Amino acid sequence: MDRSERLIKSTLVFAVGTFGSKVLVMLVIPFCTHYVDTVGMGTYDLVYTASELLKTVAVLCIPEALFRWIVERTGGYEGMLSTWVLLFLMLIAAFSAVYWGVWAALRFQDAPVLYAMIVAGALYLGVQFGVRGVHRNRLFAAQGILYAAIMCTLSFLFVIPLSMGYQGLLLAILLATAAAIVFCVLKTPEFRGVRLGLASFDDMRKMLRYAVPLIPNQVSWWCITSLGRLAIAGFLGVAANGVYAVASRFPSAVTMLSSIFQQAWQEQAVLEYSASDRDAFFTRVFGVLARGLSSALLVLLPATAAFILLFTEADYHSAKNLTSVLYVGALFSAFSSFYGTLYMCSVKTEGAASTTIVGAAVAAVLNFTLVVPLGLLGIGLAVAVSQLVVWVVRVLQTRGYAAIDVRWGELLPILAA
Repeated sequence: MDRSERLIKSTLVFAVGTFGSKVLVMLVIPFCTHYVDTVGMGTYDLVYTASELLKTVAVLCIPEALFRWIVERTGGYEGMLSTWVLLFLMLIAAFSAVYWGVWAALRFQDAPVLYAMIVAGALYLGVQFGVRGVHRNRLFAAQGILYAAIMCTLSFLFVIPLSMGYQGLLLAILLATAAAIVFCVLKTPEFRGVRLGLASFDDMRKMLRYAVPLIPNQVSWWCITSLGRLAIAGFLGVAANGVYAVASRFPSAVTMLSSIFQQAWQEQAVLEYSASDRDAFFTRVFGVLARGLSSALLVLLPATAAFILLFTEADYHSAKNLTSVLYVGALFSAFSSFYGTLYMCSVKTEGAASTTIVGAAVAAVLNFTLVVPLGLLGIGLAVAVSQLVVWVVRVLQTRGYAAIDVRWGELLPILAA
């Protein structure tokens, strides 16, 4: 099997698990708008957004390091997995002390469920990277389907007959995450071989050296995609954030398509990085990705507007005015992620952080500058522009890692349409 066939096969395997599961999850929130008001939806979005940031910060991005150091191995996985587990336990203990200390001072709302989502989310992320790292891609696809089925079922149960509101949505995510973790551990022999005595402090130091530079990268991405929610809540109110939360769910279709490919591409790119024709191969793959996602927008934009008007409550209809600019931002994010793989291949993660810091600075300025005169549309523009900035900076910065030829003549007409 040649590399193109291997990439296609891996993409199809991830698509089976990701496409169906992500579509279900993406549609849960709009459906629940019939039962959760804009204030509740806005609160849910803020808690979920906080957990997405803190689950990576809490464990210093070591799940990404686990994947990078395990994917090239052909055996002996148990030692590296044991090292990750010990490091995870140590970091979570430190984070827990800080978290509950902050809570004792501030007494913020939904602290227990937020804490549980952070810890479970961090563990789930590591388990997912571990499953992919030992090349059990079909299992990775299966756990995605399981997660989505449980999350959607419990969301409907908690929100509709039990009337738990936004807290029901959060609880559904937490329980689905726990179920997926148990499934992965039981179905992966390498996890069953984990013993803390097998942990290596030398490997631990390597993982930390690789992962720590990713923290500003993750925080910066959060600023780019989520800082606007704080600006909305502060200047426009939590109810307005509920509308934005619904609007932002639809561009996740582009993110979903990108992530399906990216999961297969990360593994393939690491293995092909030393090939003599690397640049030509990377250019060809990026061209297929760019044309495919750009063309998908032509279908998704009108379909999204129709869906919002037909299947959400009237309070959420204004979300359709935001989706086009958010879709463009998601497209640029996908391009940035493709280039971000080059930092993984070259083990130069500090470069990834420097580019997203620039994007985060742009997002911070634009969010708080545009939110008052343009409202929610200003936040959408801030996201799109900052995503574009990150991509352009990465194109310039990674020329020394791989010479990828961006064929602007093919891409610009599609974007203009």
